[in-house]
Amino acid sequence: MKKLSLNKQYYLLKNLSDMFNAGFSVKQAFRFLRDLNNVNFIQNMEERLIAGYELSSVLEKYIDNDFYNQIKISEEHGDVTNCLVEISKFIEIKIKNKRKIQDVLFYPIFLLMILIIAIVAIDQLVLPQLGTTGSVHTRLLDKMYFFIPLLFSLILILGMLYLWLPLLKRRNLIASLPIIGKVYKSYMAYFLSMQLHLMLSNGMENREIVKILQEFKSGTVLSELGAELKNAADNGQNMVQIAKKYKFVPSEFIAFFKRGSDENELSRNLNAFKKIKFEEMMRKINHLINFIQPILFLLVGLGIVIAYMSVLMPIYNSIKGM
Repeated sequence: MKKLSLNKQYYLLKNLSDMFNAGFSVKQAFRFLRDLNNVNFIQNMEERLIAGYELSSVLEKYIDNDFYNQIKISEEHGDVTNCLVEISKFIEIKIKNKRKIQDVLFYPIFLLMILIIAIVAIDQLVLPQLGTTGSVHTRLLDKMYFFIPLLFSLILILGMLYLWLPLLKRRNLIASLPIIGKVYKSYMAYFLSMQLHLMLSNGMENREIVKILQEFKSGTVLSELGAELKNAADNGQNMVQIAKKYKFVPSEFIAFFKRGSDENELSRNLNAFKKIKFEEMMRKINHLINFIQPILFLLVGLGIVIAYMSVLMPIYNSIKGM
């Protein structure tokens, strides 16, 4: 079954956390949601809840695996309501950043599409009327027709190669990219510190966390990192080697875990680190957005120049030949 959209996941988890904080039981919360918004996925969840399933099992098919893992752990070891609050905040941040990027990209991409249509129209309708076959501007358009499909094919091949890589190597590759990599490392530092803070605040010890990570649903960063930590321990390695191997793992984690702090102090450190990385992530995302928009407008401007040249050069050649 397909997961709910990020917006619907936010709606569901945010409302559940609000109702739990207000004193609703799980069954009362789903009954209220069903009365408020009688949609199929709410009905299905309520039916599974009535049948005796735990909250995490009810949500499993509908939310991202990372969120499911965290809710399941909180359900077994700690505070589900606090977990839902943290996850809904995280989803809200993702949605806001996604909208920011979409808003920034919409106008330049719209102009780019209009430009491509204009260039094709010039090539197919205007230039034949001017009788300029074989001239410089036509060869220029021929190169564009060759270059654009080649670019899309290259992007498709690189995308397929990326998807064939193991999960942690894909994340490591993103973290290695210029500009985007810095933003992604801040995002992962925020995400990992949030997840570890939630587990520690639920009363888990360091040793338990490694074991719990291995029990997480497969195909998530945390489950893969849990397997890596186990392999490292079996081979006499520690977190230092893991942090060096994967660029998206914050090097600050080494200092936190090396100090031998108790779980409460470590939880406080991770909570403070999470807040720092959140601010850093938001700042870097804004810088990235400010960088992307001028580049796109530059490409649009270049395309406009090429389009004008395609029209003006044959006219200039015609005047010269008179």
